[in-house]
Amino acid sequence: MAVMLSAIGTSFTHLGFPDAEDPEVVYLEVLTGSLYVEKPDEVRQYRQKLDHLRALALNPPAPPPR
Repeated sequence: MAVMLSAIGTSFTHLGFPDAEDPEVVYLEVLTGSLYVEKPDEVRQYRQKLDHLRALALNPPAPPPR
């Protein structure tokens, strides 16, 4: 599953694979190139952001009272 987000200041694509032998990867595009994040601790940080954004999308906060 690939998910692309831009809600943390930079766009990223999280790549997850069904085979446990294939680790999760994060792909970043920047002005001068691209980067694959493969270190588990670094990928976990992006995964946490993705999980947080998904939770917000499924349960948006109530608007302030008028």
